[in-house]
Amino acid sequence: MHIDRNSTDKYKPEYDVLVRRFAETFAQTSPGKEAMGAAISVFEPGETIREHVNKPEVEEVFLVLDGDVDFYLDGRRERITTGDMGLAHVGQAHAFTNAGTGTARLLSIWWRAVREPAPVA
Repeated sequence: MHIDRNSTDKYKPEYDVLVRRFAETFAQTSPGKEAMGAAISVFEPGETIREHVNKPEVEEVFLVLDGDVDFYLDGRRERITTGDMGLAHVGQAHAFTNAGTGTARLLSIWWRAVREPAPVA
């Protein structure tokens, strides 16, 4: 059994907010999977997870655990709130701003997108 307990010392500054990555837990899983990871970002009102594009071939989903968050994707803005999920496809620039009055928490899960081979003609 592997339990990764929550503690404040596991949150490190990344993307201009505090981020807790789950690399140790994913290291305990089957080696037969595609590359993937997960993290929780914690950010206060007005703080922004700066705009970025993931590594090549990486897609990412975002689940708002707490708060009201402005989700920016390729220059568009959409408000997402507790329980809402967003998606950034390969190559899409994305950022987040805490638009609420309390602490926001965002769960991110990413993986390497597997492209199907082109059909043989």
